[in-house]
Amino acid sequence: MLTTNYDLLKVEGLKTPLQEISEACNILGINFFIVGAIARNIWLAANKENATGTKDLDFGVCVPDEETYNELRNKLIEDYNYQPKKGNAFCLITSEGIQVDLLPFGEIEKG
Repeated sequence: MLTTNYDLLKVEGLKTPLQEISEACNILGINFFIVGAIARNIWLAANKENATGTKDLDFGVCVPDEETYNELRNKLIEDYNYQPKKGNAFCLITSEGIQVDLLPFGEIEKG
């Protein structure tokens, strides 16, 4: 198992949203993975390279349909105080102000 020092990933307040999203996905039976700059930074840190900062967290969430995707969004909003970002249906803002992008994939693509 890969373990990474959160400070090396160059994003303040990263640990809490990762734990919250992991918990919400586990409760709903949704598989997810980290994509984007944070995924790059994890790889860089694991290989003792310098990571660069980023302004958001990107997650690929494997969902069968729009209803399941909305269940995840609503859980994060209701249970973890995330806020929707106006004009972007894929983005939520954590209570600490970190932008989280939930990018659906899987069976939802066929619908």
